[in-house]
Amino acid sequence: GVAVALVALLFAACEAGRATGEVGADTLVISRFGAEALPPLIVALGLVTLVVARAYGAALGRLPRVPLLAGVLGGAAALLAVEWAVLAGGVRAMAPLAWVTVYAAGALATMLIWTVAGAVFDARQAKRLFPLATAAAIGGGFLGSLAAGPLAPLAGAEALLLVEALLLAAAGALVVAVARGGRIRTPPRRAPRGLLADVTTGFEAVRRSPLLRLATAAYVLFAILLFAVSYPFLTAAAEAYPDEGDLATVLGLLSATVTAVSFLVSVTLANRLYARIGVAGAALLLPVVYLGGFALWLVSFGFATAAAVRIAQQVTQRGLSNAAWSAFFNV
Repeated sequence: GVAVALVALLFAACEAGRATGEVGADTLVISRFGAEALPPLIVALGLVTLVVARAYGAALGRLPRVPLLAGVLGGAAALLAVEWAVLAGGVRAMAPLAWVTVYAAGALATMLIWTVAGAVFDARQAKRLFPLATAAAIGGGFLGSLAAGPLAPLAGAEALLLVEALLLAAAGALVVAVARGGRIRTPPRRAPRGLLADVTTGFEAVRRSPLLRLATAAYVLFAILLFAVSYPFLTAAAEAYPDEGDLATVLGLLSATVTAVSFLVSVTLANRLYARIGVAGAALLLPVVYLGGFALWLVSFGFATAAAVRIAQQVTQRGLSNAAWSAFFNV
């Protein structure tokens, strides 16, 4: 019971930090540099995330697991705290770097918490307890998004980076607490090999699998579609809410709405849809939502329609499509 509670808190802390930090980072960049700064930042984020993910994967097989996991969270927290201090000192140019850091740290934390969950619970326990961990993450994301709105006008949008730093530091302490209970299993050491060999092994696995090749192409296309919705939405939000505090409040409320509705869809509607139209049919709902959203924008584009399409896309992806794609991979 203690281990379950600690892992659930770990999921909640990381997801709350990610949600809060992303609202702050988006607000800082859009309000100070405009939405046109996002395309090059997204390119930079892709490169940084690729390097960070590969380095993390390689380090898992080479370094002691608990110091690595706690150290990664502590290092990300320290970096965010430094960037917050620089931004609080009036250095506007730090905002783009902070944006990349927030999103890369969020992606890394997501990989890390599932590493911990996989090391703590065996396969039989995972079937019962992984949904609990996911629910804790959803709850943390909801609270983080909801709190971001009131915090930004009071302390400034840059203060949301400090909140994420504190939550990631707390997550690092939770990893240590779980390890003290002897719950984090360390896999057998594998034969040492170079980082380049690790990278090429992953690429070879994808190249040899027809399923993974198709999935790779689909994920590239879905990433393009995601940007094609996010960029117009953030542009419309910046025009509708030029004040930094108001913008953070709106982004936080919309993020909290998406999280809450996605949770309700996943627990009340998803299984019924999978049973009625199949997993593949449910996966196809996301492209249908994109098609309907772009059609609506051709007729009328403003903040109201931009927000409506963004919410529909996010809810369909989180509540239905992600689980459908996971089912494909599991089979």
